[in-house]
Amino acid sequence: MKKILLLGGSAQQVIAVETAKKLGYYTVLCDYLPDNPGQYVADKFYLESTTDKKTILKIAEKEKVSGILAYASDPAAPTAAYVAEKLGLPGNPYKSVEILCNKDKFRDFLAKNDFYTPKAKGYNSAETALADLDNGYFEYPVIVKPVDSSGSKGVSKINSFDEAQAKITCAMDFSRSKNIIIEEFVEKFGYQMKKEHVLGIRSLAAVFAEPKLKGIFGDGFDYKSIRAERIRLMNDYIEKFGVEKKKGLDELLNYLKGKYKISVATATDYERTEIYLKKAGVWGFFDKVICGPMVDNGKPAPDIYLKACRELELKPEECAALEDSPNGVLSAFRAGCLPIMIPDLSEPDEKTIEMLYAKASDLKEVIEILKSKE
Repeated sequence: MKKILLLGGSAQQVIAVETAKKLGYYTVLCDYLPDNPGQYVADKFYLESTTDKKTILKIAEKEKVSGILAYASDPAAPTAAYVAEKLGLPGNPYKSVEILCNKDKFRDFLAKNDFYTPKAKGYNSAETALADLDNGYFEYPVIVKPVDSSGSKGVSKINSFDEAQAKITCAMDFSRSKNIIIEEFVEKFGYQMKKEHVLGIRSLAAVFAEPKLKGIFGDGFDYKSIRAERIRLMNDYIEKFGVEKKKGLDELLNYLKGKYKISVATATDYERTEIYLKKAGVWGFFDKVICGPMVDNGKPAPDIYLKACRELELKPEECAALEDSPNGVLSAFRAGCLPIMIPDLSEPDEKTIEMLYAKASDLKEVIEILKSKE
């Protein structure tokens, strides 16, 4: 019978022991608490700290386990990765888990890899942290956290230097390694946008997006300020990293040039559209550029596609419209164009599928669709 070593036997972790047994494993459990309920479910129990990597490794070697699991336990995750790596068992790289489980290392990793992240610094002494605060390294308020705790234990907001000593000491007390991190306190607009909210307003004109979002978050939702901040962040990102091209874009544009009239029909304003297309190196491919502010009603109304057709001197039914969002497909369909969808963040639902002339996995595949209709 294969053996599995489980780290942690609290009430919420018992289900992992029970599931392993149902799957036919002999379960070996480690926990530092003598009254943990998991010990009465597991086949064998060791009263040992799950953060003591070397001791847990010896137990794993002694028991000849086939796997190790730290279920619902952030502190034990590095131990599981360490043992798995040492014994060649399935698991995640120890170095990666160490970074993810230590807030100071994770913030440092994000900053070094050009992710947007709050200003932060790790400390192994209260004196050094207090000196930085006193010297103005951070602006108040700041957040202080233990680097290796969970469940918000030891996390405090520091509003002034007078509060710093007590709250830094508290964070240190909750850290197993006696290391803390201080971060700038970030507060923007206070709304938590879910994926479905973002997808719901893709390619949606502001006149439609604003009431939609206010219907979700309430009349106090400051759409204009939030939209301006989103544009600022997006422009910063593009300035730093450039514009990412969709797969097959260059091949498609080279195929279309000289054979078809080509227009852009976008909700984005003309100035930003020009910047984005030039950064992508494709500005010169388009005969016309039609932008949201040029029409009375934005997507999903048909106006922008109807204007594009007029500018190209073509009937809507003579024009294929390439879209990646349901709102864009609806706009093209209402105009009488032939919508070809290249799904991006989400697949089309049944209503959207009914409106499609064709669907492609990438822009290169659009070439084959067009060839088949020529």
